This record gives sequence, structure tokens and C-alpha cells, in this order.
Amino acid sequence: MIPAEALERIAGKRIFFGHQSVGRDILGGIREITAEHPGARIGIVETTDPAAFDRPVFAHAHIGKNRDPFSKCDAFSGILGSGLGDRADIAFFKFCYIDITTGTDVSRLYRKYRDTLNALSTRFSRTRFLPVTAPLTCPDRRAAWQRVAGLLSGADSWVQANGMRNVYNELLRSESEGKEPVFDLALLESTAPDGTPVVDSRDGTDSPSLYPGYTDDGGHLNSLGKRIAAENLLLLLAGLC
Repeated sequence: MIPAEALERIAGKRIFFGHQSVGRDILGGIREITAEHPGARIGIVETTDPAAFDRPVFAHAHIGKNRDPFSKCDAFSGILGSGLGDRADIAFFKFCYIDITTGTDVSRLYRKYRDTLNALSTRFSRTRFLPVTAPLTCPDRRAAWQRVAGLLSGADSWVQANGMRNVYNELLRSESEGKEPVFDLALLESTAPDGTPVVDSRDGTDSPSLYPGYTDDGGHLNSLGKRIAAENLLLLLAGLC
């Protein structure tokens, strides 16, 4: 449960969230939670208009293109640089699972993400930038996105792709540890409701993967997954506020 006072703190801030589909899932969970606390009045608006930040707002927008994570870094930087920087109290963006596959140079991608946030933090010192780990997947042969992406071209290729996402996430965690908070979406996704870690060992290692009960298609979040991700994000944001 989210305390009402935590939501009230968030409602008084100017927040920007750049995302694609999993982010949309999380926002759905936030809307459900805020509907249960109408007094909090968190204003969720899809916009990049700097004028929207004249007052408290939880703004969000689709950024970049899926399968081109570098475009998401550039789009986020462009949005902050076009008027949101120093007007937002908190700003963050995330990659999608489809952005990191077996062919991704995760070290290069992580450096791009890190350098993007560092440069923005230096340029806009008033804004708090929140790193976010990349989401994970689990197998579902019905899912069109998995077939199109070729993640199931081999029996265990989805496991290998998750392995790359986990390498990326460990880079982010290790560099942020003790320095700044992280919204660890991947950790939430790979932890069952009873606290049990969810791993797959078919590639010879214990590779964290998305808990099947949090998804209906192997990648996007269902009602339970949305709720858990949204609750944890809101608690983290309330702490930053």
C-alpha cells in the first residue's frame, strides 16, 4: 500500500518520464493507484511542453524508437534541453527489453546512458535524474514481438537476450551503488510476490528473468506486474521528493 502522504509529496513536484510500452504499462498502474487516492491529485499528462511545468505535473512522453536505444538517449537529452531542464524536479527515462538483444554492445550502450544522465545533471543541476534498469522477458511463443525480434529463433535465445540485459543492468547497479538511487525495474520483475528470485539456468548461468505471473505475453506487464512496478516507483519518487 502507498501512504497517502507519499502521493501528496509526489503531487507537489514536477516530474518527467520518457518511455515506450513498458513505461506505458507502469503509468497504467500509477493511474490505478492514484484513482484510489483522489485527494493526492497527481496530474499525469502526456506532454513535453515546458509550459506544463509552470505547476506540479507528472509529465510523460514516448521517446526515440524501439530497437534504437541511442535514439532514446538523444531524444531525452533534446527534450530536457528544449526547456524542461531545471524546470523538472525529477526526470528519468528507460529502455525497453527490445532495445537490448543478443547483438547489443551493452558496454557501449551503458556508457551512452550514463554519459547522457551525467551531462544532463551537470547542465541542469536543479533537476534530479533517476537511473532505471532495463526490463526483462520470459518465453511466450504466442507473442508477436518475440517472433518479429527473432528472440525465439533458437530454443534458448530469449535466455541469451536476457543475459545481455542483465549484464547491462549490473553495470548500472555497480556504478550507481552508494552514489545515487536507482529504480531497479529488472529486480522487481525478476522477484516473485513471495520474494523468491526468478532465474533461468538454460544458458549455464542463473539468469534473472521476468516472473511469468507479471506478464501475459512474455514482455509487457499485466495488471499485477503494473501494480507492483508502479507502487515501487511511487515509493522511490516519494523518497526523492
